[in-house]
Amino acid sequence: MNQQPRIPDLETRQQNVARIKEACRLLDAWTLKLDEILAMLEADNRRQRQERLDGKYRRVQEKIGE
Repeated sequence: MNQQPRIPDLETRQQNVARIKEACRLLDAWTLKLDEILAMLEADNRRQRQERLDGKYRRVQEKIGE
């Protein structure tokens, strides 16, 4: 009744393993690219926050000096 799945021959298994390894390699490469983009965005965000804080405290210092 239930037909058991057949095990692929050695060559087919090797091809499948090679394709899976290549897919993993590509995913790793894209993950690295996304990590680099995220790091750049985080650095830009920190820089912008620092500029806002610097401007805020500069205005406070100017008001105190008046």
